[in-house]
Amino acid sequence: MSEEACIASDEEVFKLKRGLPWEEKVKICERWKQSGLSKVMYCKRHSLVFSTFCSWCDRLWPKGASGQLCQVAVLDTMQKKNMAPPMTIEVSLPNQISAKVSLHEHQVLNLIKELVYAASTPR
Repeated sequence: MSEEACIASDEEVFKLKRGLPWEEKVKICERWKQSGLSKVMYCKRHSLVFSTFCSWCDRLWPKGASGQLCQVAVLDTMQKKNMAPPMTIEVSLPNQISAKVSLHEHQVLNLIKELVYAASTPR
């Protein structure tokens, strides 16, 4: 999509401030996906309130609605009798974000509990 197509006209900004029907909000969210821009950059270019725009996208594409679980893999489990070194755990999310953390064995269970809670809590 060209840069000119990403910039909102004054008329579009005026309409956004007055409120839009749901169909228009859907079109704006779909244009954002096609633009390849981050939500923040898209909102700046189109004079949108970021939190409002995010609520439209969340309503259109609810998180966790697919029922898919996030993959958790233990990468390194060197254990010794007294004080085992921390385990490296990688969490890969469906949106292609991954995080690696090093935790001691007693912390792993708490992490898993928190992940399950976060995945099951509606936002």
